[in-house]
Amino acid sequence: MRQQKRPSTAPMSRVLLTVTAVALTGCALSPEPAARTTAGEPAGIERVDPAVPGFTLPLDAFTPSPAQQRIIADASTILYRSCMSRLGIRTGGERPTPVTTEPNRDRYLLTDAAAARTRGYHQPEPDAPGRSEGESLPAEHVTAATGRGPYLLGGKEVPVGGCRGAAADALNPAGPAPDLQFVQNLRGLTWNRSQADERVRQVFAAWSACMKDAGHHYRTPSDANNDPRFASAEPTRRERATAVADVRCKESTGLARVWANVEAAYQREAIGEHAARLEQVRKAVAAQVAAATRVRATG
Repeated sequence: MRQQKRPSTAPMSRVLLTVTAVALTGCALSPEPAARTTAGEPAGIERVDPAVPGFTLPLDAFTPSPAQQRIIADASTILYRSCMSRLGIRTGGERPTPVTTEPNRDRYLLTDAAAARTRGYHQPEPDAPGRSEGESLPAEHVTAATGRGPYLLGGKEVPVGGCRGAAADALNPAGPAPDLQFVQNLRGLTWNRSQADERVRQVFAAWSACMKDAGHHYRTPSDANNDPRFASAEPTRRERATAVADVRCKESTGLARVWANVEAAYQREAIGEHAARLEQVRKAVAAQVAAATRVRATG
């Protein structure tokens, strides 16, 4: 199975993410937000080590942590099932709410040597999913879950947005849900900006030279990751060989470390420029987690 888009909290991308200026009007990050050390990393800041599983970037402070995601997901399930039961609908078999355990995994594209050897740039096959609403489910179930359809079921009123909407509202009693999309937009912007930074361009050039020595001709890691020759259903021998060389060259040039630290500097600058709005997001996340914790404790 072919890789999907990046960078988000999801797997590696074969298509570069472009964030439009409209999405972040007034955000003008400087080309090089920090001084450079001899290793090419921003100086005078806490270092980011992308080799550490679960490593974080500055903007991650404004999104739920993996543990908080689990609390929110559990509470959402409790509220949803209670609502469905009130409407006389039996639940079970729906897809569980996914939890992102490593929000920055593959953010700097392929770095896993074992994955490179076995599947190249392809994603692993996902676990067999459960059912989703609308997939072989009775109409009454879909109506209760989503609010699409009759507003009464068995004489009982279906909440606006269905039981999914009701659960979300219950977890955000003080106002709207956290604007996590704004944080994601900033993450996309800093990822794009970091690639244009001279420090990252220099390490890309070193990586490209390393790849050329190994018989592979690419200007940037994204060019290898997005190579249309690797669009087959299964990874080919050529793809795996390219991926193995890619990871080796990233390791020998320190590419992921430099890229991560340059992006971290851009993220710190973005946090300063959007401090008020990000503080609103942080407070909304904290309120949501507090509400979810109460639901889980009593549910």
